[in-house]
Amino acid sequence: MAKVDKSEKENINALTIAINKESDSYAFYKNAEKTVLFKPLKVLFNDLAKEEVKHKSLLITELKKLEGGAKKIESLTNGPEKSKDYGLSKYLAPQNVKPSMGYQDALIVAMKREESACELFGYLRTIITNKNLKNIFDSLYKWEVEHLRMLEEKYDEEILTDN
Repeated sequence: MAKVDKSEKENINALTIAINKESDSYAFYKNAEKTVLFKPLKVLFNDLAKEEVKHKSLLITELKKLEGGAKKIESLTNGPEKSKDYGLSKYLAPQNVKPSMGYQDALIVAMKREESACELFGYLRTIITNKNLKNIFDSLYKWEVEHLRMLEEKYDEEILTDN
């Protein structure tokens, strides 16, 4: 096996951390889907799990490129356009998933998970020097922000307006 330089090791480490985060999130959402009883929550958690699979697949593809020492990324699709930052998730406490969990609590749990992913990818995009990986982490950050905003919009429209 060829010797891997320090920068390459850091890139591999960052990708490994990100892949583990996506794997953990997928497992969490799939477990939540199995745990909750309310059908719309099952759908919500399943949809979020599907997104984590897409992210993990992208990261694994890039990790294979680094470990194989092969290609650079030709292009990367940007994440979604900017959306309104409600800032709601900062004020809501994280919770565990329970079978009897209501819609509001499920949204809070999902927002906290997405906020955590935003923080991770936001951090990784600032410390990586490899331009292609920086672009990937930037896109993942934007996608996680979009997931968080979607959940916050649901919370705002469906929970706050009812109270």
